Amino acid sequence: MTTNELIAEAKNGSKGALTVLLLNNKGIVTAVVQRFIFEREQYEDIIQTIFTKAIKTIKQFNGACRFSTWLYRISVNECVEYIRRRARAKKYFSPAPDDFTAFPDCSSPDAIAQISDQELRNDIQLALQALPLDQKTAFSLYYFGNYSGKDVAETLNITEANFFMRLKAARDAMKKKLIERGWHL
Repeated sequence: MTTNELIAEAKNGSKGALTVLLLNNKGIVTAVVQRFIFEREQYEDIIQTIFTKAIKTIKQFNGACRFSTWLYRISVNECVEYIRRRARAKKYFSPAPDDFTAFPDCSSPDAIAQISDQELRNDIQLALQALPLDQKTAFSLYYFGNYSGKDVAETLNITEANFFMRLKAARDAMKKKLIERGWHL
């Protein structure tokens, strides 16, 4: 079955079709959660919440974008909401743990996960973590989600020019952080 056929079946109540759609896109959801949430013990709960929201709203999917883009947007929104809830509870603090040894897997072969220098990977992760949420979202969608600038702008409901401004700001901020940490770029 094609994705469109699975979507039609899922919208008509087929649990099997919906399960296939969600499992086919679990990697995308997991990658989003890993980019935004640095508390590994929370991953599965957040992924479950994202899938629950997708199940509840599948009938609202109108096909204006790809299913993966729609699910990606739900994932980003849930991660942002999780961070906001943590901030409201004044418990939000997510530095890299002392035993942080691996950068989360990326979908792209050229992504940060392929960097062999562990120290550089850790510093990139810290620089990414320090970005404001709008810049982190733009950067993560573009580089880790492997989406075009147009797709990211559409996903974030902003203009393409605004997206590229956020991306440039994110790159500049990350470069500054890496230089501060002694990397020559």
